[in-house]
Amino acid sequence: MIRLAREEDIDDILPHLRQQELETIAQLRLNVRALVRSAIGPYAFSGLVGDRVACMWGLRLTTLAGGHPPIWLLTTPLIEQRRMEFLRVSRAFIKGAVAEFGPVVAMCDVRNEVSLGWLKWLGFKPFRLEGSYLGMVCDGN
Repeated sequence: MIRLAREEDIDDILPHLRQQELETIAQLRLNVRALVRSAIGPYAFSGLVGDRVACMWGLRLTTLAGGHPPIWLLTTPLIEQRRMEFLRVSRAFIKGAVAEFGPVVAMCDVRNEVSLGWLKWLGFKPFRLEGSYLGMVCDGN
């Protein structure tokens, strides 16, 4: 099931994040709880497996990267149980976001194969590499 993200979803997902995401968070010294809390709104969603949050994603409209909203994603191993549903819904989300806001951008650690594959499947294309982080853009084409 996919629904709008709620603040309580943050407490559910953070202890169960995939290892690749934990490594990126540590490397970048991110305060994920604060970042996700500030991104919760009409463009933030949670994917559930049963009553557990398997993933969260959305657009961060308060910080535009070069004038384009960045997408964010958090996943747990539970995502594999509903992978196709998540992919279909996120593709429709990106299509709508591009129609409403224009190009959407992302930064992804190239070692995070799951997230990189997701972005490519959604239609994101690389535009720059900074260390191990790949800048990507989706313009709907």
